[in-house]
Amino acid sequence: MFIVSATILKVHPIVKLLNELTPAEVRRAGWEALTEKLGPAGALKFILDYDRGEGNYTELRKKMFKGKTVRNIVQEAER
Repeated sequence: MFIVSATILKVHPIVKLLNELTPAEVRRAGWEALTEKLGPAGALKFILDYDRGEGNYTELRKKMFKGKTVRNIVQEAER
């Protein structure tokens, strides 16, 4: 399992770049990355299979992790 610290995220150049891009620019960069790795047909297949889900993940996450520490969550995930 790979865990990234908040400190790394704050200074990593890719994260900084993503924070400066508009949502449309992020989507365009994502599409370009997908087509580069998967080709146009593979990228389209990925997009068609991608599911944004439904509901309010923020509220669900608050309920799921209420009273838990990151350490607790990681320990549960490793079981």
